[in-house]
Amino acid sequence: MLVPRLPIHRICLLVLLCSTAVLQAQQRPRVLLAVFAHPDDEGVVGPVLARYAHEGARVYLAIATKGEKGSFPHSGIPPGDQLAKVRHEEAICACRQLGIDPPIFFDLNDGEIGAISRPPAQNVQTVAEKFEK
Repeated sequence: MLVPRLPIHRICLLVLLCSTAVLQAQQRPRVLLAVFAHPDDEGVVGPVLARYAHEGARVYLAIATKGEKGSFPHSGIPPGDQLAKVRHEEAICACRQLGIDPPIFFDLNDGEIGAISRPPAQNVQTVAEKFEK
Protein backbone atom coordinates (compact mmCIF):
# COMPACT_ATOMS: atom_id res chain seq x y z
CA MET A 1 0.00 0.00 0.00
CA LEU A 2 1.40 3.34 -1.01
CA VAL A 3 1.06 6.26 1.34
CA PRO A 4 1.13 9.69 -0.28
CA ARG A 5 4.07 11.76 0.87
CA LEU A 6 3.46 15.33 1.91
CA PRO A 7 6.18 17.90 1.41
CA ILE A 8 7.91 18.79 4.67
CA HIS A 9 6.75 22.42 4.52
CA ARG A 10 3.11 21.29 4.48
CA ILE A 11 3.66 19.00 7.45
CA CYS A 12 5.34 21.82 9.37
CA LEU A 13 2.50 24.20 8.53
CA LEU A 14 -0.07 21.65 9.71
CA VAL A 15 1.79 21.12 13.01
CA LEU A 16 2.13 24.88 13.50
CA LEU A 17 -1.59 25.46 12.88
CA CYS A 18 -2.57 22.71 15.33
CA SER A 19 -0.14 24.01 17.96
CA THR A 20 -1.43 27.56 17.56
CA ALA A 21 -5.03 26.41 17.99
CA VAL A 22 -4.13 24.53 21.18
CA LEU A 23 -2.22 27.53 22.58
CA GLN A 24 -5.08 29.91 21.79
CA ALA A 25 -7.54 27.61 23.52
CA GLN A 26 -5.26 27.48 26.57
CA GLN A 27 -4.69 31.25 26.63
CA ARG A 28 -8.39 32.15 26.61
CA PRO A 29 -9.87 30.87 29.85
CA ARG A 30 -13.53 30.00 29.87
CA VAL A 31 -15.67 32.35 31.92
CA LEU A 32 -19.07 31.57 33.37
CA LEU A 33 -21.27 34.24 34.95
CA ALA A 34 -24.31 32.97 36.86
CA VAL A 35 -26.79 35.70 37.83
CA PHE A 36 -29.53 35.14 40.40
CA ALA A 37 -32.11 37.32 42.08
CA HIS A 38 -31.49 36.21 45.68
CA PRO A 39 -28.72 34.79 47.84
CA ASP A 40 -29.05 30.98 47.94
CA ASP A 41 -30.74 30.72 44.53
CA GLU A 42 -27.45 29.28 43.24
CA GLY A 43 -28.05 26.11 45.25
CA VAL A 44 -29.91 24.52 42.36
CA VAL A 45 -26.93 24.80 40.00
CA GLY A 46 -24.12 24.62 42.57
CA PRO A 47 -22.76 21.30 41.27
CA VAL A 48 -22.59 22.68 37.72
CA LEU A 49 -20.72 25.80 38.89
CA ALA A 50 -18.29 23.64 40.88
CA ARG A 51 -17.65 21.37 37.92
CA TYR A 52 -16.80 24.25 35.58
CA ALA A 53 -14.48 25.74 38.19
CA HIS A 54 -12.81 22.36 38.68
CA GLU A 55 -12.27 22.15 34.92
CA GLY A 56 -10.43 25.48 34.95
CA ALA A 57 -13.16 27.99 34.09
CA ARG A 58 -13.42 31.29 35.93
CA VAL A 59 -16.85 31.11 37.56
CA TYR A 60 -18.58 34.20 38.92
CA LEU A 61 -21.80 34.36 40.88
CA ALA A 62 -23.75 37.62 40.78
CA ILE A 63 -26.61 38.19 43.21
CA ALA A 64 -29.03 41.01 42.49
CA THR A 65 -30.83 41.53 45.80
CA LYS A 66 -29.95 41.46 49.48
CA GLY A 67 -32.64 38.86 50.15
CA GLU A 68 -33.77 40.69 53.27
CA LYS A 69 -37.46 39.81 52.81
CA GLY A 70 -37.22 36.09 52.13
CA SER A 71 -37.66 34.65 55.58
CA PHE A 72 -38.91 31.21 56.57
CA PRO A 73 -40.30 30.46 60.04
CA HIS A 74 -37.85 27.59 60.58
CA SER A 75 -34.82 29.89 60.06
CA GLY A 76 -35.46 31.82 63.23
CA ILE A 77 -34.28 35.05 61.59
CA PRO A 78 -36.88 37.74 60.98
CA PRO A 79 -36.91 39.69 57.70
CA GLY A 80 -34.62 42.71 57.64
CA ASP A 81 -30.98 43.71 57.86
CA GLN A 82 -29.98 40.75 60.04
CA LEU A 83 -31.37 38.29 57.49
CA ALA A 84 -29.61 40.15 54.64
CA LYS A 85 -26.29 39.92 56.52
CA VAL A 86 -26.69 36.18 57.16
CA ARG A 87 -27.59 35.50 53.53
CA HIS A 88 -24.61 37.61 52.39
CA GLU A 89 -22.23 35.53 54.51
CA GLU A 90 -23.84 32.28 53.36
CA ALA A 91 -23.27 33.26 49.71
CA ILE A 92 -19.59 33.95 50.39
CA CYS A 93 -19.28 30.57 52.12
CA ALA A 94 -21.12 28.79 49.29
CA CYS A 95 -18.76 30.23 46.69
CA ARG A 96 -15.74 29.19 48.72
CA GLN A 97 -17.11 25.64 49.09
CA LEU A 98 -17.95 25.43 45.39
CA GLY A 99 -14.44 26.58 44.47
CA ILE A 100 -15.63 29.65 42.54
CA ASP A 101 -14.79 33.33 42.76
CA PRO A 102 -16.34 35.38 45.59
CA PRO A 103 -19.86 36.59 44.81
CA ILE A 104 -20.66 39.92 43.22
CA PHE A 105 -23.41 41.63 45.19
CA PHE A 106 -25.58 44.27 43.52
CA ASP A 107 -27.33 44.95 46.86
CA LEU A 108 -30.70 45.89 45.42
CA ASN A 109 -33.65 45.73 47.79
CA ASP A 110 -35.51 42.45 47.73
CA GLY A 111 -38.57 42.63 45.50
CA GLU A 112 -37.43 45.78 43.70
CA ILE A 113 -35.43 44.47 40.74
CA GLY A 114 -38.05 45.54 38.25
CA ALA A 115 -39.29 48.58 40.12
CA ILE A 116 -39.56 51.80 38.22
CA SER A 117 -37.16 54.14 39.90
CA ARG A 118 -36.29 57.81 39.79
CA PRO A 119 -34.19 58.58 37.91
CA PRO A 120 -35.24 56.00 35.32
CA ALA A 121 -32.96 52.97 35.05
CA GLN A 122 -31.30 53.68 38.41
CA ASN A 123 -31.21 49.94 39.20
CA VAL A 124 -29.54 49.21 35.88
CA GLN A 125 -26.92 51.89 36.53
CA THR A 126 -26.29 50.52 40.05
CA VAL A 127 -25.71 47.05 38.68
CA ALA A 128 -23.42 48.32 35.91
CA GLU A 129 -21.29 50.30 38.35
CA LYS A 130 -20.84 47.35 40.70
CA PHE A 131 -20.01 44.98 37.85
CA GLU A 132 -17.29 47.33 36.54
CA LYS A 133 -15.51 47.13 39.91
